Amino acid sequence: MYDSNGETIVKLIDNNSVICEMSEEYNYGRFNEDHMKEDNEALDTDEDVVSLGDCEAVVDEEEEEEEPEYVDSDYEFSEDEEANKGCNVDINMPCDEEVNVETETQTQGPGEISDDGADSDTLYSDGNTSDDKNTSRHCTKKQRIRLPKFKQYRRATDLKNPEFHLGMQFANREHLKEAIKEYAIVNGKLLKFKKNDKRRVKVVCSGSGNCAFVLYASRIDKEESTFVVKAIHADHTCGRVDKLRYANSTWISERFCDKMRRNPNWTAGQLQDEGREHYAMNVTHNQVYRAKKLAKKVIKDSYKEQFERLRDYAEQIKKTNPGSTVVIKTELSGDDALFERIYICLASSKKGFLEGCRPVVGVDGCHLKGPCSGQILTAVGVDGNNGMFPLAYAVVEIESKASWIWFLELLIADLGIQNGLAWVFISDKQKGLIPAMQTVLPNTEHRMCVRHLYNNFRGQHTGLALKHLL
Repeated sequence: MYDSNGETIVKLIDNNSVICEMSEEYNYGRFNEDHMKEDNEALDTDEDVVSLGDCEAVVDEEEEEEEPEYVDSDYEFSEDEEANKGCNVDINMPCDEEVNVETETQTQGPGEISDDGADSDTLYSDGNTSDDKNTSRHCTKKQRIRLPKFKQYRRATDLKNPEFHLGMQFANREHLKEAIKEYAIVNGKLLKFKKNDKRRVKVVCSGSGNCAFVLYASRIDKEESTFVVKAIHADHTCGRVDKLRYANSTWISERFCDKMRRNPNWTAGQLQDEGREHYAMNVTHNQVYRAKKLAKKVIKDSYKEQFERLRDYAEQIKKTNPGSTVVIKTELSGDDALFERIYICLASSKKGFLEGCRPVVGVDGCHLKGPCSGQILTAVGVDGNNGMFPLAYAVVEIESKASWIWFLELLIADLGIQNGLAWVFISDKQKGLIPAMQTVLPNTEHRMCVRHLYNNFRGQHTGLALKHLL
């Protein structure tokens, strides 16, 4: 064995001959000189010969008690260590880095070992320098080329006030042309299509002063319908105009259809004023008249589409409100089924009325306003706070004895009324309601609404005397 200075402290011998002698430097703990002498004396005898298979140092029993036991196997060289014996290796080097091992020479020079055991000529990086970081970044990460993000045209939000940018994408040519026309109307510019085919669209401004506005767009691919703005000069040098061919009756009906749905009695003059106020456009009386006809057709068709989905609405009510009652009655006209009546009673209303309201039911009907005529029949209860509690409603073609009997029979089935003497119904004296009550619930207490009675007498008996009596 050897100390840190390379001096021999243990020799392994066999039959008085040296088998293995280590003469290289190795940085282990220094043994006590007294121990080394005792070990050498023990090795001089034939009895205490240490073989290569055992490799155990001989120590005194007294020294074993004072000093910790040294096991020679900790100081043995493995096959790899034996091969690298005499090499300079920095023990502080990370395990995952490659190390260039150089054989120590006898001469002093660039490969000289310093006092701290490190090679003064070889400086190892700790892996945190900027050069190492840049190198590792280029080796481990791919370079990403960031392309500019072009805006995509969204008709629902961008059509109100269109703006064009270079690289802007449109779903198809129709959307592009619609946006260009709307841009011309909103800004009052006289735009003209110079090219307008399946592959390209070119628009220029033909206003006064040789306006420099130009827009060019084309398809991105032969198989794709998407159009992209590839060239644009958006500055105008012309003035504003108040009359354009794009502001026709079709455009007026599309822009003001919702308002005409809410105000079906709009006059042509009122519609002209709306066009001047919102778009600064002058439209003629004939354009407004044709626009109203187109809007009424659109509104009527939308109502027709809604009636076609009426059964889907009924199924959705049953799905979201289990236990609800929805009854639709139709009338056949050839092969078509025409809507006649619908009755709806929600499960939550039914349950709330039976568990928390008094057995008092008020029934009444009123006219429906809109393109589709009809009347709505309703049934309400009285809750604990003397407030109205909605119970059921129906839409019928007309208020008559037959329609009231149909509505009351469904209501009785939902409420489970078997003894009419325990219930009270309140109503007015509308057509068919009194005979319908006598037919369906002959034993039920039927009272008239005081408010309706007062309104009937108020025309002939003015003043507060009658009101105070009621």
